Amino acid sequence: DAQAQSVYQPLHKKKISYETIMIKTMVSVIKKLDIKNFLDLGSFMGYYACFVSKYFNKDLNIYAIESNPIYANYIKKTLIENNFRNIEIINEILSNKEQKLFVHKEGVYNTNITNKKIQEKKSITLDKICKDKKINPELIKIDVHGAEGKVLLGSKDVLQNLTKVILLELHTTKYIEKFSDGSNRKEIIEYLISLNFKCYLISSFREFEKSIELQEKFNSNKKFQYIEIDMLNYDQIFFDRDQNDQFIFACKNNIDIKSFDCF
Repeated sequence: DAQAQSVYQPLHKKKISYETIMIKTMVSVIKKLDIKNFLDLGSFMGYYACFVSKYFNKDLNIYAIESNPIYANYIKKTLIENNFRNIEIINEILSNKEQKLFVHKEGVYNTNITNKKIQEKKSITLDKICKDKKINPELIKIDVHGAEGKVLLGSKDVLQNLTKVILLELHTTKYIEKFSDGSNRKEIIEYLISLNFKCYLISSFREFEKSIELQEKFNSNKKFQYIEIDMLNYDQIFFDRDQNDQFIFACKNNIDIKSFDCF
């Protein structure tokens, strides 16, 4: 895939990882909480799912959920090429209700925005997928191109009763409004807090790979910076942070963020 090559190949040549802060956090969570079931929502090329399968040589159930059938097929080829046996690919469109939608590249649209004939498909909630497949998603990574508002609303039972930690790529207001039917960042954070999650902004998410100074700082103390978000400080934290995606670490109230070795 040309787009994936443009993202990953330059990093490979420089011998650096993609989205390093989230990757290191994910590794820390899986080790500390002894995670057995990992969901990669918006899997794209399966980067996170394949990383977990390769890094942890133990009995882990990994689910790569991807809406685009072309991308899901690429993941399938990767599993065959690398002999990954503990990843299940689920080609479904996640939403808060069942509705007819169209997939184009990373986006999920209410109408066909292209001149091409693309497949119309009914969406499904994560709650239904997990119930039907008997999945217990303790750890969920979410990168759904602005549809996180709809995806989270369709995951209420799972989030309330099963999930311990969410690694959320929170997109810009523009994308969330477009792909989550007018929702916004603040509503998403408020929703997670209502489900007994503590939400933290993890700093330098996008800048880390570009900054040698940030990498050296982490290597010297092995800790990422964070700040807890609540409805009182939300506006102060996000007033100038809407130009880039942000990494939100959400954990259940009984989990101490300081217990993870990356914080």
